[in-house]
Amino acid sequence: MNKNHIEFILKSDFKDIENWHEQNQYEELDLSGAFFSGKDFSKFDFSRSILDHSTFIDCNLDETVFNSVKFRNTTLENVSAKKAIFNRTNFFNSNLKNIDFYGSKFYRCVFTDAKIENISLKSTALYKVSWPSTFNHLAN
Repeated sequence: MNKNHIEFILKSDFKDIENWHEQNQYEELDLSGAFFSGKDFSKFDFSRSILDHSTFIDCNLDETVFNSVKFRNTTLENVSAKKAIFNRTNFFNSNLKNIDFYGSKFYRCVFTDAKIENISLKSTALYKVSWPSTFNHLAN
């Protein structure tokens, strides 16, 4: 975890994050282990972020971009992620509960060993997604 990155995220809006990515093209945003509750991250670009062991509760992730993001062992609960983009995102062994992914796009994402409960995948685009063996994505 990089405390400077967490402080930066908590004080920033989505345009600040875009500027950070432009100035730090080869650096990952390390937010591993962070706890976020009630935060509005809509339209943020979390590309190349490390979010392992992080927690997002009651957060807004609508229209947020997650390219090459590590979400391993993460908890997302009561989250809105409508029209978000998940490209090469790894949710290995994560807990996903009460999430609305309406209209989101998933490409080459890994949900292996994730615990999934009450998620909406209506109108989503799913390409080469690896789901847990116990989860039926067609029923959601």
